[in-house]
Formats: sequence, structure tokens, C-alpha cells
Amino acid sequence: MITLPGDKKDQYYLMIDGIENPIEYAYIPKPGDIVVGRVIAEKKNVAYIIDIFSYYALSAMIKTINIELKIGDFVLGTISQNDNLEDIRVIKNALIYRVPTSKLSRIVGTKGQMIKLIGQLSKSKLGVGRNGVVWIEGGEISKAINIIDDIVRRAHMKDVLDYIKSKYGDKDEN
Repeated sequence: MITLPGDKKDQYYLMIDGIENPIEYAYIPKPGDIVVGRVIAEKKNVAYIIDIFSYYALSAMIKTINIELKIGDFVLGTISQNDNLEDIRVIKNALIYRVPTSKLSRIVGTKGQMIKLIGQLSKSKLGVGRNGVVWIEGGEISKAINIIDDIVRRAHMKDVLDYIKSKYGDKDEN
């Protein structure tokens, strides 16, 4: 049985045989979320403006951070209660890759199992922001991207972890 979005009140999932498949949606920032953003402007030595790939940008107050940022830098930070970005760290020597936010839970996996597997198989270090941005450092970056793309394409299916293990050759894992 297939249930389409809108068939039931407040339903945002496509239901296929009892399995919920989230429809694409925009990231909505929430206090406490760890996100990746890009510095897009500086406001008169008061704040940096950071694009978090959502419907609005955040500010990072210059007086509250102890690092100097440049326009174009990618940063990792936590959204504060007053919609500023805090605890900022610059992401260097990494590839930035965006994925649909509705697929993030599949990329991370239960207890981080999938993201760890991607790192092991690609010999890369990976991190994920709640806003759908993945950064990949070192190792076989193209392999990591291929695995992530496979997960995104198969997010609606069961046993994606087993599929990735068999396709990309992780024979040692149980």
C-alpha cells in the first residue's frame, strides 16, 4: 500500500508497505544543532555572516570568537539560542559535500554505524552537520562520495548497511 503526503494530516512521509520515506525538505535551524556553513560577509568588524544552506544566514559575533575568519571559509559551529553561530572551528583541507537533509539519518546510521563504515571503507575522516553538509578529509574521497550517493539513492530501502558492506568490500565487519 502506498500513502502519499497529504493523505493524512501533518504527514511528511511517503509510506510504502509500512516504511516511512521522508520527502525532501529544507533544513530548519534549531538551537543546539551543529552545522557547517560558509562565511559570506563581514559586518563592520562586528560579526561574520555565515550561510548555513538554509532559508536564512546566521551571524558569528567577532568579539565572541577567538579566530579570524575570511570570506569563503567553511566553518563548523553550534547554533545558539539567539540564532548566532558559536564554538566555531574552521574546516581546512576537506571536501564539502551537500546531501538532502531528509537522508542524513541514513548516512549517519544507527549509533553512527554507517558514517563509521564510510570512513573505514574510504580511509577518510568524515563529519556531518545537521544542515546536510558532509565534510570529508583525506583517504579516498571519491570512494566516500560514491558510497554516500549510493546511500542517498537507496535511503528508502531496508538493509542499506549490508548492501554497502557487500558492494564496497568490507568483508571483515560483522
